Amino acid sequence: MTSIDTATAAAVGFLWFAGIAVFYVWTALALGAVFRKSGELSWKAWVPILNQVVLFRLGGVSPLLLLLYIVPGAFIAVYVFQVIACHRVNASFGFGAGMTVLAALLFPVWASVVGFGSARWVGDESGPRRTGPPAGPSRSSSFDAAPPLAPTSSPAGATPFFGRTTLDQVYSTASDVVAPPAPAPGRPAPFAPTATPFSRSEA
Repeated sequence: MTSIDTATAAAVGFLWFAGIAVFYVWTALALGAVFRKSGELSWKAWVPILNQVVLFRLGGVSPLLLLLYIVPGAFIAVYVFQVIACHRVNASFGFGAGMTVLAALLFPVWASVVGFGSARWVGDESGPRRTGPPAGPSRSSSFDAAPPLAPTSSPAGATPFFGRTTLDQVYSTASDVVAPPAPAPGRPAPFAPTATPFSRSEA
């Protein structure tokens, strides 16, 4: 074998390895997006065999069927069950039979359309899917927040003193003015001096 043949074989081997790596990364990223939408952890798509276990479980197919891999020539049966699982996952996302054909022929493209597209899980949520922690009951307070106290406008010369002014300024909440309590029945009202009217004759 000449040096040219060796270099050609090395280039072909490198391209083959690079193609497999790109195919694997593409499939893992797309399938991880599908798992994330279905409530599964996306990192499981990067683990061989485990990604098929999760896919089978999402599609309602027993993952024990993957044991057929140890039977010579039974990988075709595993492939058929994988297509069935993809068909059921498609139904959960609202897709039809056309997407099942796409999953059978171009699995990475199917995973990209389902995972990176706008489709959302619309199937039964009673299975092992996890869509996040359940929302707890809403906690609403039975009391409304009280408005802050706002002093009413005080006359000129009034001096604030412990929440009141020297001119008996009262505080209000919102628009209602807090008035002093009415006197008890049978008791006279507090004495309120009145100013003597001013007349021109006294000037």
